[in-house]
Amino acid sequence: MIRINGDMFEGGGSILRLAVPLALGIRKPVEIYNIRKKRNKPGLRTQHLLGVQLLCDLTNSRLSGDEIGSTSVKITPGDFRYKKLNITIPTAASITLLIQMFQNYSILSNNDIKGSFVGGGSSVKFSPSWAELRYCIREYLKLFGLDIQLNLEKAGYFPKGKARGTFEINRTFRDYKIELTETLEEITQIDIYSEASRILSKAEVAERQITGTLANLQPEIKDLVNTQQVDYLDGPPGSCITAVVEGTIRKSYSVVGERGVRSEIIGENLANKINANLYKPGIDIHMSDQLIIPLLTALPGSKLLVRKTLHVEANLYVIAKFFDKKQFMREERGELILLTKL
Repeated sequence: MIRINGDMFEGGGSILRLAVPLALGIRKPVEIYNIRKKRNKPGLRTQHLLGVQLLCDLTNSRLSGDEIGSTSVKITPGDFRYKKLNITIPTAASITLLIQMFQNYSILSNNDIKGSFVGGGSSVKFSPSWAELRYCIREYLKLFGLDIQLNLEKAGYFPKGKARGTFEINRTFRDYKIELTETLEEITQIDIYSEASRILSKAEVAERQITGTLANLQPEIKDLVNTQQVDYLDGPPGSCITAVVEGTIRKSYSVVGERGVRSEIIGENLANKINANLYKPGIDIHMSDQLIIPLLTALPGSKLLVRKTLHVEANLYVIAKFFDKKQFMREERGELILLTKL
């Protein structure tokens, strides 16, 4: 049994989200210990527990330690069984992080996954927004032979959650070579997607978020703005604004609305993210750790230039635990790491 220390690097739930689909995808037993050990509330929370339980049920795997607050789980992989997942999430736990576990499993196992969800947060802090998943992450995963269909019927925000929707993950092909290594960025356009719950439409929250963004973008960047999409969705009060940058390398940034913070300030916070990061080379800081597991399945010689983060280091730590031989050649480039699939 492979033993993985969940307290390595940033010490959050990312190692669990990486190790479980990897273990089940390549069918190796695993024990993950010290899960979120240094957090204020150590151990498994709802979003971590739910993802582990669903994947283990989908694969007929044996699971122990699956309870709220547990700092250790053991998994013995079983056989995949195709069925539609009907997921109920009692909190505002991130749906996009839950789908991340499914996409990592699917790309490693070549198994398709289809599901619906009731509850959870579609756009919450410390996770990709629904628009980032739909317009950025999904487009990258297509390059690696993974197609994700998404339908959000009802939005969910912190603290109530209560989202509703469906997703479908299909493995399409395997013979591909990927090179995402550009260091000189060329930007063609920026698309802005501003959403809020329908109850906030009279206050024009979504429009004001865009106003705050445009007012604070650097002039040369503002000229690149193309789409300005406003959506009012069914669901509890909440909002989010996302920017997707088209160019040599696709990038995305998002900010979730907060109670007591003016919508224009939420937009300003997004503009500050764009201004500070737009021309930095390589895959952006939030996307970097999304693509390392998919890179495992690409053809030899495939390359990925990523930002050096604790999440990236966690990916490489977990992968090294599962494979006897080296999977990537790593080249340090200051704040960047060039990973070449061997």
